[in-house]
Amino acid sequence: MNPQIAEFKAAAEGHATKINGRFDDIEARLQNAEQLIVSQPSSAPSAGIGGINLFASAATVEIQNHADELDRHGRLRLTVQSAATDLITTETVGVTQNVGTGAPRVPKLGLQYALNNITDTTASTVQYSRFLGTQGDAAVQASEGALKAAVRGEWLLVDQPSITVAGHSRCSKQALRSNTQLQSALQNVMTGSLGRGIDDMLWNGEAGKFAGFAALAYAHTSAFEALPDAIIDAVAVVQSFGSSPTAVVMAPATWVAIVTTKAEGSGEYLSGDYLGSPTMSVHGLPVVLSLSVPAGKAVLIDSASAELIVTAPPTIEVGYVDQQFIKNESSLLVESSVAPVLKNAYACCLVTPTV
Repeated sequence: MNPQIAEFKAAAEGHATKINGRFDDIEARLQNAEQLIVSQPSSAPSAGIGGINLFASAATVEIQNHADELDRHGRLRLTVQSAATDLITTETVGVTQNVGTGAPRVPKLGLQYALNNITDTTASTVQYSRFLGTQGDAAVQASEGALKAAVRGEWLLVDQPSITVAGHSRCSKQALRSNTQLQSALQNVMTGSLGRGIDDMLWNGEAGKFAGFAALAYAHTSAFEALPDAIIDAVAVVQSFGSSPTAVVMAPATWVAIVTTKAEGSGEYLSGDYLGSPTMSVHGLPVVLSLSVPAGKAVLIDSASAELIVTAPPTIEVGYVDQQFIKNESSLLVESSVAPVLKNAYACCLVTPTV
């Protein structure tokens, strides 16, 4: 063998022996460090030990990659840095928990809650006679055999067709199947909307089917300025016509105005204990709130002669329309059919105070 080649080979083997020796020493030091860390009590989570192992493996790889620098200089400096992608955020470790779906309560809001509700699913049209008043009145007979006073009642025959109030909503089938609370919430929303629709129909009527209580009500303009005084005044008037009110209906803002009315001078609330629970009644008549009755006025209802015949109770159905089946959509339909009945013209009285 050429002497120069033999000399170069011997020098290379010497360098390799030195490098391997350094590797053995570094690996031994890393193992000792790991054993010390594991044996030391620590409050750090167990994942930290795994991090030390990863660091040791990475350090060994880096030393091997820079073996030439280590051999030339006898030392090697490694810098530990944290990569930006290694940052742990709440997005990667957070857990999403479904805590429910909000839903409105179905309020007892509307004229229908002051009427006598009767369910009759056998008829599409109801017929009744509305009492309009009395002509003449009984009187003392002038003498034996004299003509007695004539008294005659007056009625109007009414054929009232059933009126359907309905609404619909669209929703995906997956949402209805996977979220029962969403289905319940939709039912509350649609049932509340149905109630408001019936309330509007009862007051404003439906062309060709029902005139509406606004047009049929006996109008009483009281000499009193305060609405509670005007209400009791109207009660006395309609009682003289043969009606006895069982409830008073008004707008929410009107009820608030009554409850917050103060006495002049003392400033005390006329409704009673200001911070107590207000009694929903005026002069012993239960108060029913309606979004249809004009503000500042009230409606007296005699449920013995003012009825709501429910020919189709409220129902909610789920079905498909057009191409909804292949689109994984559903339609929710809510509807009810009712027939308003006013058997006495004075069973509904619109009360207006003097302004």
